[in-house]
Amino acid sequence: MSSRWTDQMLQEARRQGDPDADRIIAEILSPTGRDAGLTRRSYNHLLDLATILVGNPELGLISGSLLRKEFDESGQAGRFFEPVVAPDWVDEAKLARASAIWEVDSILAIAVLYASSLPACYLMKKGVPALYRTEKLAEQAYIFQRIFETGLMLEDVMKAGGISITYDNHVHQDQVLAEVLERHDPGGRWAPHFGGLRRGAGEPATALDTAAVRRDFIAAKSGTTRYIWGGGFMAARKVRFLHAAMRLMLQQTPPPPPTPAEPAQNFMENAASRPAWDVNELGVPINQEDLAFVLLTFGYLIPKGMETWGRKVPRRDKEAFLHLWRVVGYTMGIREDLMTDNLDEAAALYQQILKRNGASSEQGQILATAEMDFLRSYIPARLGLDQIVPPALIIDQLGPEWAEMVIVKKDYDAAMRLVPRTIHAFVRGSVKTYFWLRDHILRHVPVLGSTVADITATASNTLIDSWRDSFRREPFYIPAQATRWMADRGVTPEYKASLQAWRQQLFDSVAAGLLSIITAGFAMSFALVYFVLDWSRERNIALVVTIAMFSLGVWLLTKRLSKIADKRPALADERPRT
Repeated sequence: MSSRWTDQMLQEARRQGDPDADRIIAEILSPTGRDAGLTRRSYNHLLDLATILVGNPELGLISGSLLRKEFDESGQAGRFFEPVVAPDWVDEAKLARASAIWEVDSILAIAVLYASSLPACYLMKKGVPALYRTEKLAEQAYIFQRIFETGLMLEDVMKAGGISITYDNHVHQDQVLAEVLERHDPGGRWAPHFGGLRRGAGEPATALDTAAVRRDFIAAKSGTTRYIWGGGFMAARKVRFLHAAMRLMLQQTPPPPPTPAEPAQNFMENAASRPAWDVNELGVPINQEDLAFVLLTFGYLIPKGMETWGRKVPRRDKEAFLHLWRVVGYTMGIREDLMTDNLDEAAALYQQILKRNGASSEQGQILATAEMDFLRSYIPARLGLDQIVPPALIIDQLGPEWAEMVIVKKDYDAAMRLVPRTIHAFVRGSVKTYFWLRDHILRHVPVLGSTVADITATASNTLIDSWRDSFRREPFYIPAQATRWMADRGVTPEYKASLQAWRQQLFDSVAAGLLSIITAGFAMSFALVYFVLDWSRERNIALVVTIAMFSLGVWLLTKRLSKIADKRPALADERPRT
């Protein structure tokens, strides 16, 4: 299919930032903003208030509440964290469907994030300098905190209700939808049923026109206004402003260099010793084309990568995933004509931008190495797994050609040797077999399917929390400097070593727990075969193995993992964060 995006259009998008967010951030970080009380510190405080508002929205409705007062006094910045009107194209059913994928397979989604989404971003030769300069990842000092923030956003967006739709007056949505369905499907006897809708007359003879049903459903709720809301909405807005802050800082005209007696105190002063940003060559930092590509690395690559490892994702689920991230993109100020929730269009746009900007670069390889070092802090060193697994995962997801551009030669060659490739192929085959068993057998066994989903979701939340590193910086805060963060007090080499040992304990527990559940799935399949063959002795042995391994997996991913998580190394000098 021909792409509806031209190279000229994408080139124009490289020169565009986010006018609305840029204007507010400029006000906050400028001397005028400081005179008005809109300092970086007060803005970071506003982010904390926004988090409170998600959990307690009623406080924003009370005119006399301290929260409402502080938001009102924040002017435009405060209003940016209020719910936004949802475009007509937002489909609540698709949002729920995408969240359901996360609830069941969040650990797999996180694995694809590491192996595909983030490395793909490092292929953007013109976009990488913005990441490299603002995060100073060459020193590999801040990678955990940055991945922690990425994981937080992914979780906030993907979890149930993370991106939700709220209304300005009460409408019993299920009842309204049931009435609309009855008009399109006379005699179907649609009615609310345990939190959803059920057709009382069984399966319809012909497929419903879902587009017409959706259109009439929206019309039936006339008189109401839909708003985008939720923890994912708030996380997206915070990241939007963080991007705007980085964009301003990188393009700031450097002041005169400080004298040796007056060292640089902040980014604006530090910028004097750094090369000016080349807009003609690189485009605006964190520009619209780069943002559109990053959005695709989540909405398009994650479900695609899940299929690489055997998790079947039907087209409608992939497009639901894309739809959710299209809503996120809208919330983050990405141009609507640079987004899509059509799978074919998403594939075309991804390939087009990759062809335009994808290339090997020293900075991209430095970032990819830093990310692999993050993975190595979890993966045990035994049998050299920590050196082999990270590059092998990236090669598996991006493909050898693109992976070779972001992985340094020694790591790439090590992962492409016969033995590592054979081991990786065996592991990937085992994972694929597990998903086949889950889709065709385990999901039909009472309790097993829902239990696995619950415990893997808990495990993924524990892993995301463990990514938090040793910096005083809170997630999504505007930094005082783009290249320096303050470490927590008491962070020593000994503390970092104990933190890494703790993370490896977590990984061991998760890996062993998942392996136990996969083994239980294999044993269950053998038990069913033996049942058909009427081999009672073998069947009983397989059932015992199934129960034992499943019980072990549940214990490792719940009790054991929780106990390890509670033992996170504490700093010798703890104090409240500012």
